[in-house]
Order: sequence, then structure tokens, then C-alpha cells
Amino acid sequence: MFSLEAEIHHYIEILEPVLRDDGQEMWQALDRIISAKNAMEGIAAKEMYIRGFLDYERLVCEKDNHI
Repeated sequence: MFSLEAEIHHYIEILEPVLRDDGQEMWQALDRIISAKNAMEGIAAKEMYIRGFLDYERLVCEKDNHI
């Protein structure tokens, strides 16, 4: 059991600086990806709204032309 604990601490000492330095970059990249995804969802929602409005307007205009 003692050797397992020593091995774990050995790997923690190796990984800690990497996780501390590169970990920050990883979280920043992940944050940028999530922000881009949210922005694209917003753009898609606006486009769907505009298309829906234009379809509705087209239908109303066609109905008015038939009267």
C-alpha cells in the first residue's frame, strides 16, 4: 500500500506543473469553444425567426392577392 501511495505522489508531482500551466490553456480553449457554440445557436435562432417572419409575410401577401 505504501508503494502505491508513493507512486501516486510521484505522478502528482510530475503532473501538477503541467496541469497548472496547460490546464489554464485547456480551460480557455474550452471556454472559447462554448462561447462560439452559443453564438452560433443565437445566429441560427435569429435566422429561423427571420425566415419564419418572411414565410408568414409571404402567406399574408398571397392571401391578400386572392381577395
